[in-house]
Amino acid sequence: MRRDDPHRADFRIWSETGCGQNGSNEGNLGVWTINESQTNQCQPTFNAQVVKGIFLNDIQTDNQTTCTMYAYTDENCGGEAQIVSVKECANVPDGDASFISFNVECNAP
Repeated sequence: MRRDDPHRADFRIWSETGCGQNGSNEGNLGVWTINESQTNQCQPTFNAQVVKGIFLNDIQTDNQTTCTMYAYTDENCGGEAQIVSVKECANVPDGDASFISFNVECNAP
């Protein structure tokens, strides 16, 4: 039986900036999958103490739904949002900071 909670995004988090760009898997903290029920609300944690990079593998964008991922260095999605783009590594803006929270916002056209 299929769940009625469609996939919206998946991304990998890293404890180092660069998201393993040199082919190294060092700092790989795992993959997150976001379903529709998890969108449009702040996710207050990545369940990791240090997140320096986020690589967005896939995000829903079609003629029915458009989604955007935002990452924050403040708790509860506070402060300035950083857009996380598909197939690019989003690094923390300040090397001493860590991403703490995130939100995947999805809107129907």
